Amino acid sequence: FGSFPNTPGAAAYVVSLWGGSIGGILLAVLVIILVSLPLCCGLLKHYRKAIGAVGIVLGTVALWIPSVVAIASCGPFVDGLCQDLCGSPTCEYQFEVYWAESCPMFGIVYAYVMIFGWAACILGVVGLILACCVCCKTGKSDSVHTPASPVPFSTLGRQSEVE
Repeated sequence: FGSFPNTPGAAAYVVSLWGGSIGGILLAVLVIILVSLPLCCGLLKHYRKAIGAVGIVLGTVALWIPSVVAIASCGPFVDGLCQDLCGSPTCEYQFEVYWAESCPMFGIVYAYVMIFGWAACILGVVGLILACCVCCKTGKSDSVHTPASPVPFSTLGRQSEVE
C-alpha cells in the first residue's frame, strides 16, 4: 500500500481511492461522449449550448472526484487505523492527530499519482475543451453550415480569359 500501514482499514481506504479515480475517469469519458454528439456527429445541434454547459460542469467535477473521495474517506480510515493498531477505543492522541492531519495530503497524492487520478484529470480536461468547442460553434455543431461551391470540371487547369 505504499506509505499506508498494512491493516484492513488501509486496504478499505485504498479501495475507496480506486473508486474515486475510476468514478472520475468514467464521468470524464461520459462528458467526452456527450459533447462529441453535436461536435463530431452533428447530432443534437439545437441543444449544443446546454450540452456544452453540462459538459463544462461535469468535466470540472471529474477533475475533483479523486481528491474529494480521498479527503472524505480519511475519517473512517483514521478511526479504523486507531482500532486496528491501538486495540482500544482510547487511542493515543498524538497518533490519531498525526494520521488525521496527514491523511488528506497522502490520500490526494496517492490517488492522483498511484491510482490513475491523473487519467481522470487528462480526460476531464479533454472533456472541458470539447465542451467549450461545442459552445463556440466549431465542428459539425455549427448551425449555419454552407458547403463550398464545386468547381466545374471543364475549367480545371485553364486560365480564365478577361475581356
